[in-house]
Amino acid sequence: MSEFIYIVDDDEIVRDVLRGVMLQHQNRHVQCFTSGDAFLADRHDRQPGVLLLDIQMPGSSGLDVLRALSEETKRFETIVLTASGKIAVAVEAMKQGACDFLEKPFEPEQLSSRIDQAFVALHAHSAANRQKNSALALLASLSGREQEVFSKLANGQANKIVAYELNISVRTVETHRAAILDKLRVTTLAEAVLVATYAGVLQPQAIAEYME
Repeated sequence: MSEFIYIVDDDEIVRDVLRGVMLQHQNRHVQCFTSGDAFLADRHDRQPGVLLLDIQMPGSSGLDVLRALSEETKRFETIVLTASGKIAVAVEAMKQGACDFLEKPFEPEQLSSRIDQAFVALHAHSAANRQKNSALALLASLSGREQEVFSKLANGQANKIVAYELNISVRTVETHRAAILDKLRVTTLAEAVLVATYAGVLQPQAIAEYME
């Protein structure tokens, strides 16, 4: 599977060195940018990947880039590279979403190891995001009434209580429940609640109540 690395540094020598190190790995595509503004310009058209980001650059600094990316769905794992190892800079970078911080100069093996770790995190995040989108699509297939019924069932209400609160028969609640399970492609209410948890509609602890 192809992996994408984006190098953002205003120092041409640093860009060339980093590019040379990165291209030693198979299936990795490297793209270089001379400034944070150049990277931000068309970032939405790029594949998710690992970003090697210098902090001190003309125009938008590395921290400016991180702030811009923090306002979007996460698509990049960022390793901050800087000649200034100030703790305050590292802390701020982490707050803005960086996954790692390296002070120049560093050993190529050290950087390669950090990049490998960043890709592991990126792949895990991508898998979780696909799972969330799939769960949201399944929930969106429910009718308005089915969403009402599911919301109450997911909160632990019995069929009779749901029927009373919605002014419908218990048999109708059971029919809706069966339809909900079918549309969510599950066989139990606990599994349906798990789908809602993946979608971010319910908190993760909600599923534990059904497993007890």
